[in-house]
Amino acid sequence: MLKLLKICFILILVYPKSNFAKQATVSLSVEITNIKKIQGTIIIELFQLSKENQQEWLPEHLVHHQVISVTTKQQNISFELLSPGNYALRLYQDLNNNKQLDKSVTKIPLEPVGFTQNPSLFKGEPSIEKASFYLQENKIIEVKLKHRKPKQKRRV
Repeated sequence: MLKLLKICFILILVYPKSNFAKQATVSLSVEITNIKKIQGTIIIELFQLSKENQQEWLPEHLVHHQVISVTTKQQNISFELLSPGNYALRLYQDLNNNKQLDKSVTKIPLEPVGFTQNPSLFKGEPSIEKASFYLQENKIIEVKLKHRKPKQKRRV
């Protein structure tokens, strides 16, 4: 009888924890918009921030890396089983399928790029903190691709 009570007590302690662990994960759905050319792939990187005021996109904080083919002017992707916390997402459309973001000599992206929070790119790539968001429940976010502006002809 004492052995049965111990087993019941252990089950009571373990069961709620295992059930809680299943409920403690959240999902993130991302709508990628402003796709102007239906070609190439979109490279998506999801980072989890480890501390407040983190500035750099460090490889050790990369939690998901995914490549999807561009088939429509709006693409959707989901990330499942994420733990609550601070995340940031950056992506680019690889128009020529060379698996890298092409940049000019002045480091300006030549291919469309996007970040969560859709920050300004005026001063270059935003810090991870500027693109970060807190995920505590299932969420849908939009990331708008930003394109390089074509050079304008000078008037003489």
